[in-house]
Amino acid sequence: MDEAFQRKVYKILRSNCDAPRVLFVTEFPLVIERHDTHKRVYVVSTRLFTYLIKEKGFKLYARWANRYLLVSLEQQKIAIHADVQSSDTAGDATSSIETGQEEFRDVVLTAGSVLEASAIERALSLLVRNAQRAAEQLAAEEGEDPDAVAGGDADAADSPPASDHSDDEGAGDSTLPRPGKAAAGRADAGVGLAMAPSRYIAITSLVDGEFADYTTLRTAYMKREEEALLKDLDAFVKDNEGQVEALCQNHYTVFIHAAQQCLAISEKDAQFVGEELSGATALVRSAVVDMRQVAANLILCRSTRDNLMKARGLLARCMAVAEYLETAESQLKREQLIGAITSLQELVRLSAPLAEYAIGEYVLHVRVPALTTSVFHIAVVKLNAWLKLLRDSANLIGKATLAWRGCIAAGQTTKKVVVAEGGNYWWLVEHFASASITFADFDQGALIASISNGAGIQRVFTELRRDEYFVKYYVEGRAQQAKADLFHCPLALDGVSSADVAADFESFCATALGFMLIEDIVYSATYPHVQSSAEVLRTWDRITQVITDRSMRISHALLPDPNYTASVVRLFATLRSLTQHAAENCKSVELSPVALSHVAETLSDTLVSLWLQSACVECTQLVLMDALDPSIVNSPAEFESYVSRFYLNKCPLLELPVPPRYTAGALTLPYSIMVPLIGEKAAELLTRCYSIISMDHVAVVRQSEMNNVDEMLLKYISVLFRTVSETLQGQLMSISSRSILQFSVFISSCSTMPVIVSCIEQQFMLRWQGSYSGGERQTMGTPKLLSASAAPFARCVQKGIEALMQACVEELTERLRPAATLNFWRRHIDCRTGKRKSDGDDGVGDCMQFFLGLIPKMKMILQSAVVRSIMGTVITHIGQGMQTAVEGAVKSAYAEGERDFALLRDVVKEFAQQCATLVPVWQRRLTDMLPDITAAQRFPMQINMVVDDLNAWLAPREAQYQHEKANQPQLMAGIEGATKAVTKGFQAVGKTVTATANVFKK
Repeated sequence: MDEAFQRKVYKILRSNCDAPRVLFVTEFPLVIERHDTHKRVYVVSTRLFTYLIKEKGFKLYARWANRYLLVSLEQQKIAIHADVQSSDTAGDATSSIETGQEEFRDVVLTAGSVLEASAIERALSLLVRNAQRAAEQLAAEEGEDPDAVAGGDADAADSPPASDHSDDEGAGDSTLPRPGKAAAGRADAGVGLAMAPSRYIAITSLVDGEFADYTTLRTAYMKREEEALLKDLDAFVKDNEGQVEALCQNHYTVFIHAAQQCLAISEKDAQFVGEELSGATALVRSAVVDMRQVAANLILCRSTRDNLMKARGLLARCMAVAEYLETAESQLKREQLIGAITSLQELVRLSAPLAEYAIGEYVLHVRVPALTTSVFHIAVVKLNAWLKLLRDSANLIGKATLAWRGCIAAGQTTKKVVVAEGGNYWWLVEHFASASITFADFDQGALIASISNGAGIQRVFTELRRDEYFVKYYVEGRAQQAKADLFHCPLALDGVSSADVAADFESFCATALGFMLIEDIVYSATYPHVQSSAEVLRTWDRITQVITDRSMRISHALLPDPNYTASVVRLFATLRSLTQHAAENCKSVELSPVALSHVAETLSDTLVSLWLQSACVECTQLVLMDALDPSIVNSPAEFESYVSRFYLNKCPLLELPVPPRYTAGALTLPYSIMVPLIGEKAAELLTRCYSIISMDHVAVVRQSEMNNVDEMLLKYISVLFRTVSETLQGQLMSISSRSILQFSVFISSCSTMPVIVSCIEQQFMLRWQGSYSGGERQTMGTPKLLSASAAPFARCVQKGIEALMQACVEELTERLRPAATLNFWRRHIDCRTGKRKSDGDDGVGDCMQFFLGLIPKMKMILQSAVVRSIMGTVITHIGQGMQTAVEGAVKSAYAEGERDFALLRDVVKEFAQQCATLVPVWQRRLTDMLPDITAAQRFPMQINMVVDDLNAWLAPREAQYQHEKANQPQLMAGIEGATKAVTKGFQAVGKTVTATANVFKK
């Protein structure tokens, strides 16, 4: 065992009243399973007990009496069982310190190897057998002598067992009487019976000399029981009287020899010693007389020496005074004021005992006052220089502070927009950004060090007992500086540009900030403080009032300036930076930023109003000046700005034919260029608003409505988009009624605007300080917070579709109008019969060709569903228009007096032939262009029914006409024939005139 381990073991043995003689200890710790974990323990054994000690913390788990233990071995495991059944009391067999007795009745220990486990088992078994043998022997002795002392069991346990000694030692011990037998025949054996077992063990250990200290002995005899100790010792001696007798017999010859030497001293020897003492006494008396004379001479020498020492001490003091005087004068020349004052104080201390001499009087009454006055004058000069340094450094320190970019950023949550691969959904992902420190050099650090060092001049005035002078001089000087540089500083506004005014305001704020920072430095560097915290706060209040008045005057004066917004932004940024640095860097007092925050709030409200007004005006101009033509991109940069930035190429829900990526050349987009430009203006407005909103709750007080700042921004954005939607509705009214492509671009642009609103909502939520359920998916083009802003664009789309439908109807009505006249069909009949050449005016065919050519253009602009709906309705209207046109041509001709029923039937026949020829061609082309349109929608007109209806309508009228003609007189018939001939002649002349006019027009 090492020394530290041994001390810990002995401490446990003493606490359990056991003899500190360890017979066995495990070299390495064993493992015991307890509470489902493995604990490492040591096993320590004495003659009487075995201890189980935990390695960690050296805590006692259990203690067993050796004579009641059963030890068994199984490979590396050692089983220890406390047989309490055979003991008189359970407490003698086992004792647990940490838990109950039952827990350690059976213990299984695991060794590092089988060899180690076997050695431990043999050692423990040997101790158990020795303890049982000693107990049996003690029980036998007690059976022979019933009056044996109660401590015999302990004696037997402490006595060496037979197996531990050799035969020679056993033979030697057998000659001595045993303690139990020696005490058996004594009458006072009852004294030993009264001794407690713990005391008996302590006495035995004391006699054996086993204690390194006497803690156990002191514990056994508490409360100054010295008499009990002596009585117990006496009882022990009586019990062991046989051993004492044997000891005396062995050393008897030595005792006799010592006694004979003591008796050998004779009377003659004593007489010789007395004579020698008488001679020595005479010599001492003669020496005393000589010593008196020598002492007198010594006293005289000492007096002379004392006088010399006194004179030497006075000269040394004078030399010290002279040296300190010279030191003080040299330090004064070098303007080392603190050192000079210290030298003067030491000079006064050294000169005070010499005041009765000329040198002391000269130093105290002449030199010290003169040097003190010189120190004071130099200190005043240095104070003036220091105050000038404070004034000159204010602006420099303030500018350096405003320009300093070092900061400590606290940990915060950052957000990132994630768009699904399909582009229909987006969500925010939150990440935690750890706290960070941004290091930056401070340009005017040397000035701050000079100011802090210059504050040491206060100590000079303190040592000179001129504290009041220093405080008064400093306060008055700083008050004059503040009055000149801050409170009464002139402000020039007439004839000065806005940039110069803003730069002058920045310089003024820098001076004010530097002034307060210097006050904070001086407050911290001086003690006692030259100004109280209340005075510093009053100075700050006056400075904030001056800055407030100055900023409001500048703001009102710059209203007519065209660069008013930029100037106000500079004013706001300067005020916010001033407030932040004043609140964070002034440590002596807590400066209130309320006054400056109110000014910043007013300026921020002004800026937001101006930015919102400007954005509304610019967006209105974009809408009004836009020609509603499809935008064209010519480079990847333009594609990024006009398409990818707003995810318009990744949003299938739009169903717009937007190219997924830029390839090469010029790409045509289905929407107008105003759409991405409006998105840029909205994003710019949001960025500008957030640029003047501070999220720092410590340094800067936010606006009075900062709790509702998010709602305010939503309102601003809603106002902007509401202005855009109202302008679009007004622009819709100004489009020509037959401008089909402009209406299509209008519809696609309005359909795209909700996606733009969603992108603005993304930017808003990235900076939104409210709670957000991370991972919540939102649909692109269906904003939640800005749903009210996206709704008007849906109404614009609906109105645009209605206007587009109306334009298509007007266009086909205008193109089908010639087909409603009889001359149109007469020309077609003449062209088909070869009577005249075709003039290219096909009427119904031109109308259908126009809309068939319009379908690809509309598919490049509109959603496919809108194109299908519009074109299906248009085709239906074309069929109805053709039917209405031919019916109108026939019926109007009959109403106007045309009675050539053969011609009218030829018109119906021509209509049927054209439909039979053209409708299948149209249907095939519609199938190729719009495969999703059903057969009924491709051309929903039943030609045979129309022809039958017209023939049925003509038949009774023709019969009636023939009947009337048959009953008409011949004269009336001739007149009617002449009238028709004249009418035909006039019609031929009219056609000739019209053709001539057309030739001249060309």
